[in-house]
Amino acid sequence: MRSHTKKIILFFIILFFASCLRQQNVDDTWDMLSLGFPSEITPDSASINMGLYILKQTHEPLFRIGENGQYHSKVLTKWQRDINNKHFLLCPNTKLVFTKDNPFSIDRFNSYLKTQLDSLKVKYTINSRKGCFTVVFNKPTNNFFDYFSKYSNSPTLPQKGTKYHHGLGPFFIKSKTSNLITLKRKTYSETGYNTIKLHNYKGPKDENLLNRQIEDFNRVFITDLPVWIKNEYRSHNVPLLQSIHLLINIKNKALRSYLYNFIDVDVLLLRLVRAGK
Repeated sequence: MRSHTKKIILFFIILFFASCLRQQNVDDTWDMLSLGFPSEITPDSASINMGLYILKQTHEPLFRIGENGQYHSKVLTKWQRDINNKHFLLCPNTKLVFTKDNPFSIDRFNSYLKTQLDSLKVKYTINSRKGCFTVVFNKPTNNFFDYFSKYSNSPTLPQKGTKYHHGLGPFFIKSKTSNLITLKRKTYSETGYNTIKLHNYKGPKDENLLNRQIEDFNRVFITDLPVWIKNEYRSHNVPLLQSIHLLINIKNKALRSYLYNFIDVDVLLLRLVRAGK
């Protein structure tokens, strides 16, 4: 029995060290080349390509819309509305945190909610009871979900002395310089990436183009990609839906019509792409 017990203990010791070695060899950092850094990382950055990319990691809007067109929430534990979009019941998930030392408290949700509701510019009353808030508008507010599903209106907490905010997303901004932004996961994950590093792309001579630790080159111009990426990565073409709005600021209606019909849209689009616009 003793010999058998020793073998079992030895087996688990070996399994433990093997697991540790395997974890040490696993790269759980997602590195990407970022084409341009936002000067500030706040909900206002949602209108900027890379700003929105970062906000999707660090922030969480009050509502999300699913593929089936139905709204759901990670910020609320419970929510209800009436059929006329005048009465809403909102119960915040106070287990969420901006940072370890800054929980998403009832008071913070109350302050956030009042600020955003004032921005809707619709008369309302708000009452709280047992950790939930009842919002009653004086008329149907059909844009309520659209407004609160935008990252630009998500709960946020300014970080004193910095140019970035913390949100309720799974990551927080650990550091930000002109060349590197580092995001860390708030709760360690054994199956996902725990660190995201955004390297500021400096053009076709950037040394990171030869860095085999970079996982994401999607925002690098195709013409800048080195040969090894084209050979070792599998390419998937994605059709992009585009729209072009041409504004001709000429008072003469006949001349405007002539210019509009004269311009070749395909040629115009090609020139815009080549110009990097």
